[in-house]
Amino acid sequence: MNEDSKRGIIYFGGYPLRRDMSEECARIPECVAAEASLGLKDVWPKEEQIDFTPIDDFIEPWIEAGKKANIRVFTAHNCAFFSPRWLFEDRGIRLIHEGWFCDFETGTDGYRIHEGALISASSKNVISGKFALSCQPGKVLSTGSQQILKGEEEYLLQFDYRCFQDSELTVCLSSDRGRQITASRLFSAGEAGLKQIYLQTGDSAAWTMELTLEKGEISLDNLHLGQVSASLNRNTGFPDYFNPLFQQYWETLVHKLGECYNNHPSVDTVSIGGFGRWEEMILDTDEMGRYDRQWLACGYSDQAYLRLIRKNIDLFTRAFPDKELELQLAYGLDQVSDKALMYRRMASEAAARGLSLKQNGLSEKYDAWENSDNSHASWVFNRLKFSNDVKLTHETGGQVYNNYFDVMGHPVSLLNRGLINGIDYFYLYDLDILQPHMNKYFNYAVQQISCELFTRFYCRHGLFPLPMRQGNRDVIMEYANIWLGLRHYMPPEGLDKSFTADNGQLIRLPEGRIGFDKLKEESCAALKPGQSLFYDTDQRYLYYGLSGGVFHLEYYDGTADFTVYLRNGADGSYETVTSCRGYNSGEWKTFSFAEESRLFTTRNDGEDDHIDIIVRHTPGEDSNNRLYVRHAEIDFVPLREFRDSLFLSEEPVRKWKTVDNELIRDLYLESSSPISRISIPLQTDSLLYNRAGLEVYRHLNGEWQLIHSRELAGFDDRESFDVYLAARTPGSGHYRILLRKLDGNLGWYLNDSGEPAVKAAVYEYIDKKADAGIIDQPFGGLSFNNTAKTLEIRRVLPDQELTVYSCDSPACQFYFPPLPGGRYRIICDGKEIEKYSIFSLKRKQEPKDFKAAPYTESRRAFSPVTDSTDTGSTEATENQILNFELKNTSAAGLLKVSWESSEYSAAHVFIPVVPNDNRFRTYSYPIGLEPHWKGSVSHLKIRSASAQDITGTFTLKNLHVSEQEEILL
Repeated sequence: MNEDSKRGIIYFGGYPLRRDMSEECARIPECVAAEASLGLKDVWPKEEQIDFTPIDDFIEPWIEAGKKANIRVFTAHNCAFFSPRWLFEDRGIRLIHEGWFCDFETGTDGYRIHEGALISASSKNVISGKFALSCQPGKVLSTGSQQILKGEEEYLLQFDYRCFQDSELTVCLSSDRGRQITASRLFSAGEAGLKQIYLQTGDSAAWTMELTLEKGEISLDNLHLGQVSASLNRNTGFPDYFNPLFQQYWETLVHKLGECYNNHPSVDTVSIGGFGRWEEMILDTDEMGRYDRQWLACGYSDQAYLRLIRKNIDLFTRAFPDKELELQLAYGLDQVSDKALMYRRMASEAAARGLSLKQNGLSEKYDAWENSDNSHASWVFNRLKFSNDVKLTHETGGQVYNNYFDVMGHPVSLLNRGLINGIDYFYLYDLDILQPHMNKYFNYAVQQISCELFTRFYCRHGLFPLPMRQGNRDVIMEYANIWLGLRHYMPPEGLDKSFTADNGQLIRLPEGRIGFDKLKEESCAALKPGQSLFYDTDQRYLYYGLSGGVFHLEYYDGTADFTVYLRNGADGSYETVTSCRGYNSGEWKTFSFAEESRLFTTRNDGEDDHIDIIVRHTPGEDSNNRLYVRHAEIDFVPLREFRDSLFLSEEPVRKWKTVDNELIRDLYLESSSPISRISIPLQTDSLLYNRAGLEVYRHLNGEWQLIHSRELAGFDDRESFDVYLAARTPGSGHYRILLRKLDGNLGWYLNDSGEPAVKAAVYEYIDKKADAGIIDQPFGGLSFNNTAKTLEIRRVLPDQELTVYSCDSPACQFYFPPLPGGRYRIICDGKEIEKYSIFSLKRKQEPKDFKAAPYTESRRAFSPVTDSTDTGSTEATENQILNFELKNTSAAGLLKVSWESSEYSAAHVFIPVVPNDNRFRTYSYPIGLEPHWKGSVSHLKIRSASAQDITGTFTLKNLHVSEQEEILL
């Protein structure tokens, strides 16, 4: 969308479009635009008639609401003819469709060959591939026993042919009741092409087909018979996109669209199409691989498809020079395509041209390296999150209101999952948009889009029931956990997997499903002895580098003991961190540890096994005791999120060294502060997949020591391989950079001296005074008035202190791996000091301006873990809204709002808020929807839901409850 457009929710109405739903969604404040998704058949019903009236009708309610609309015209959906029939019937473009297909390469797919026909490899007969059916007069072939045609249905027979003599072919349909229907076609000598014959079966139950060459000589190839009469039955039909005639017609349509909508003030974005199901590049039906042979016979290859898509990008760029263009990111064929190549090449193409990207598949369980289609798109989105020219949109892979496929998750978790990828727009189904228990979180999502900085991941355990409207009734859906970046991974039932930790303990998965319970009015996870909590830390953040991380676990101190294991990212092993005993105090306690070297090791295997941290309930004598856990967190510094500046910049020339196996560059880097990033430019073939590894060494104590290693895939030409460092050593020194070729063709561009080019950067810092050990933002250095010989930095936590950094001979000004904000004690030469300055990191992307309505009420600041004052009492109604303005400079992303009522002694709800923010934001939450908001309510309190004493402050003003006539507009 255009720069001046407000980011937020995009309405997805599906097909066919519903005007009533569209009008309702247009009134949702956070719903900023809609997409008119129409079939090619809707706008081009006849060859002589192009009609954009359906688009104009769709846009109308959005114009009335003062909002924008996007345009997408797609050529394939869930039926045979989503492109107009005349393209196939009158113009002879092949229909790629469900049915029986035979290219005669690997057999006849159930067709029985009769006398007068022979599979031939003769170059005279072969039309595509290696084989064809060479036919002499007599019976040619018939459908086999598995190919039964339904009665009263329409079928399409297609085949490629080359005619050597004047010939006649007869198609005969025979029913199980003795009826026959015949059709004949004549061919002239020298004639070749595609023939399509439409067949209508009668009212009998079952029919078979027989093809007979009456006279002449002809060669047949790529024979296909499919049912085309059913409507939306999931049997997708595609036009042959590689046919030049189809491309001519498509070009005509796009130019007409451009003439009509390039200057249309209410049209914001136009989706680039002319390929794929829903114009999402996918060439499969629901049954993956079903169409592979058809597409390969039409000339499909990844390279040919990429060239076709690039051609259409150029076409839309010419037709819409003044509109935002969007590419729907996916692959070609599930069983054939190199998905990493398809996703990453097209994303790079879009980024280079300033196109926006959209991808379908967002769910709660959307991971970066899970060997799924979504992994590549998620990697791409996170990589482009700081590109201002490229807007990013995620479409949900199903409906949240019915927890589609049991993967959509709690609405907050789903929204957080998209926010982690740095997206600009959520593309949601209309029924999700209109769900009160879904859209009550839109305010948070839209505001967080403008901030995009997370330095704390959390997982709030428990079952959170939400009533979701399904049909004419509310169905209570229970969603497990509310999380951001730290997912409680529950392995599928029956997963056969185990590992041995370094203490010899054998841990098997899944050991029974983790249960949930309520303890002291708190919903939490409840583990039986021997059960484990498995945490999956967001891989994009791990991959680009984290620093100074601390893990916190909030548990109920009963009789249960537990042990914590970490996955070592370098070798995949699991190591014991520590064990914790239960002392039966009956209180909620927090267990914390800092294990940066293991927890935040960069992944090198390119995959995510979904288990990074394990909390295991250690079996004891009492087999009935439970370990109760309600909250887990990691706070950290995401290295890529902060600004750095180049101090070494060797610009590459148009020469490179080919990487046969590996290339090495040794150099001396001189810097007073640690190096934040090393980048090298790569030369690649843009139509081939590639993968590379990069290792960074530093010469210490007479030997080369590895300080960082990383793998990455899918580079484009002249793209930089960036490595973010959190080394514990000063910046100056001798470094060795080793590039390994792991797959594909790679080169390393040279500098003007003929050496492999390198760029290196250090972080930009702001010199600030510390405030009595409370540091409210990530920092990477300290300065003192006096020179110190030894230094120890201790992180102060509610139940303990952790040493997070120590060194000898720090001098009076020094730097260290970035640490998150928190409460610290600085120990120099064995004594604590209070007067010092910090070197605070600068955010790479500052929060965008947010204009809140002016208020005259006085501001009141309080610690995030301190209760607010009593706000008096009020009579609860289901239409009440909790309103407040909040400036949250802490890393906390979840509030706990509690109250008392005349019907319940205690009740609470969790509300997500924007963290690390320095400006006021207005929040409106429909508190009346909560089941415990009943009777006379009082003692309204707001506090952080975090397990930790987070530094920074909540500044709250204008907290009040208001009434509105309807919760849902």
